Amino acid sequence: MHPTKQILLETAVSLLDELPSDEVTSDKVLHRSGISKGSLYHHFPDFGHLIDDAEVIRFARYVDGSIAVLTAVIREASTADELTASLKAVTRATQSTGRQEGRRARIYLLGLATQRPHLQELLGREQQRLTEGLADLFREAQSRGWFRSHLDPMAAALLVQSYSLGLWLDDITPDPVNTDAWIALIDELVDRLFLAEA
Repeated sequence: MHPTKQILLETAVSLLDELPSDEVTSDKVLHRSGISKGSLYHHFPDFGHLIDDAEVIRFARYVDGSIAVLTAVIREASTADELTASLKAVTRATQSTGRQEGRRARIYLLGLATQRPHLQELLGREQQRLTEGLADLFREAQSRGWFRSHLDPMAAALLVQSYSLGLWLDDITPDPVNTDAWIALIDELVDRLFLAEA
């Protein structure tokens, strides 16, 4: 990647990490980066494309983090019981109220993608990478005899993402579901649907 384009992207990402996206302007990006307006439009068709690319970089960090955590869980487990215990720990971490902002940011980004074809294309590729990465991990657990072999790994990967992202629906309600009850339901789902019978 051209160094100027890289600086513009890094600057936009850092601003998006600090500010709501509607407050990130071309003037702020240009001021912080020290790059000229002409250079910005040389590397991006418009400012929206720069923001889309920066948003996808931020989403990719989430994808990479999720895959890394679950890869470690599966690769470090030597028994199905160890895998189950680790998956339950991951569930507790990902479903916590402390993750509300991350869920909100992903929902917001998905909503934006329905209105911006460039963002939808880029985000779609990253989302595909996440689903395929999770499916590969599911296949690995199947090959070790820990997950049911007849389940489709891609469908299972989508289901896991659905219940994680779906918690956002509860995040916006005035009387949310009990977190312990929600986590217990996910544990039951994993135990009864994914885990192979001993």
